Amino acid sequence: MSINKKSVFETLSKIPVKDYVKHSKAEDFDGSVKYLPYLPWTHAHQLMMAKYPEYEWSFSENPEGLEVFYFKDGTAEVRVVMSIGDVTMIASKTVTNGTGSAYPNPNANDIHNAKMRCRTRAMAELGLGWDLWINPENYPYTEPESVVKEALEKAEDSKAEEPKFSKAEDLFSSLLEIEDEKVAKAKFKLVKNAYKNRKMDMDELEKRWSELKKERKWK
Repeated sequence: MSINKKSVFETLSKIPVKDYVKHSKAEDFDGSVKYLPYLPWTHAHQLMMAKYPEYEWSFSENPEGLEVFYFKDGTAEVRVVMSIGDVTMIASKTVTNGTGSAYPNPNANDIHNAKMRCRTRAMAELGLGWDLWINPENYPYTEPESVVKEALEKAEDSKAEEPKFSKAEDLFSSLLEIEDEKVAKAKFKLVKNAYKNRKMDMDELEKRWSELKKERKWK
């Protein structure tokens, strides 16, 4: 069977990647925290080698011979050319910091990370892990078991420290940052105690908690 873009995409897009997916912390447009699913380059390379061991890639160089391209504001991007036989894909990736934002004069570590992410982006455009881009909701973030256990233990501990915020809005906002249902429910018990001890509006808290559970499809 001849290799072309269609056959490559159909082959790679059928490979399940869910067991390898990790999540990166990023900042949404409204400033809230979100967790984006991604396929680590190590697993992506392993899966590619299993199907197309002949695949090749190279990073494009700027006029100075560096594998990074700078813009007028000092931010940068990296570019990769990936080939499987006669099928070639060109992809680029902005160099970002730990929260997913581009910044001027990026350091070597962030440039290296961008290059690895750019590789997996090229693989995605060839089909591998493409579902992560179009259906990210199929790969929900869950807190590590250790974090869940710690939160639940604190919730059960009558002496657990309450959130130190003094305003109702700040207290409730601490719940919005939590993605895992079990952790959120544990934290809610502490927030509820804080509301009660501060003689805040308990009915309003219960109403907002119910709306949050409905929005996130929690029980």
